[in-house]
Amino acid sequence: MKKYLKSIESTNKNTKNKYKMVSLSPLRYAGGKSRAVGHILEHFPNNIGNTIVSPFFGGGSFELVLSKELGFKVIGYDIFDILVNYWQFQINDSESLYRELKKLIPDKKNFTKNRHILLNYWNKVKPEDLDYKTRRKVSLTENEKTLLDENLLLRAVYYYYNHQLSYGPMFLGWPSSVYLDQGRYDSILEKVKNFEGGDIQVKCDSFETVIKRHKNDFLFCDPPYYLDGDSKMFKGIYPNSNFAIHHNKFDYILFRNLLKQHKGGFLITYNNCSAVREMYKEYEQYFPSWQYSYGQGETRIGKNRIEKGKLDNIKNSHEIIIVSRPK
Repeated sequence: MKKYLKSIESTNKNTKNKYKMVSLSPLRYAGGKSRAVGHILEHFPNNIGNTIVSPFFGGGSFELVLSKELGFKVIGYDIFDILVNYWQFQINDSESLYRELKKLIPDKKNFTKNRHILLNYWNKVKPEDLDYKTRRKVSLTENEKTLLDENLLLRAVYYYYNHQLSYGPMFLGWPSSVYLDQGRYDSILEKVKNFEGGDIQVKCDSFETVIKRHKNDFLFCDPPYYLDGDSKMFKGIYPNSNFAIHHNKFDYILFRNLLKQHKGGFLITYNNCSAVREMYKEYEQYFPSWQYSYGQGETRIGKNRIEKGKLDNIKNSHEIIIVSRPK
């Protein structure tokens, strides 16, 4: 561990980041931990066994360091089945994923069409009480209307294409001018094609089931961040900031209560706010600092940042790392 930490120390004197960005995941993901890898590893306990369980896999940036660079067996889970479906193809059949992605064109016209193919499928499987409508309607052929219904591979392809080329990024996101570029798209697909994840798997399940199932395994937890009180996070983002159903409805208290009973130990990356510090006051707490890569390459500055007098799009961390050693 110490040797690996040494290898990722930053040599750039112009950055505030102590460690280099470690980018092993082929999936851009909001709130990913590619810039936080070193900070998290600094606080990883010893004697945690060979298996690490991740109940909130998301973009998998830190989990892939554990499996590929450090030799752990990683069992990942996520509640979002469309995301999990992508990961299963990425891990088990990256060649087919790459082949189908090569057929898609990364320009605005095709992005819009492909987004509506994905949206058409989502409208069939989304929660019944979710009322989400897009302003612009795009006509689809009869084949396009059912393209993703039974074809798991194409479902993974359209998810990845939309996610990678969107601003943010996010599920059913809108096009990013930075990523709608053939050369950049080809470079992205090389990461898909050449992906090697080590001993890693991703399944679909809820954190409640996962924590109970793996009561003696060490948990790496990167849950949806706390939204209320003095939290600096003002809006849920998973899977989309306009319908953050996996974020806004997250049960923070149930999550905390399950962890209190957990014997295998855990490390949580959370947002640093008074409610979180209080909920986990009996555990080790650390307060690292880094800059996020969310929106990296974008020049647009959001309305909320302008109103707060922040005239750049650099996102600084507001993190807490919480550690419970195995019992």
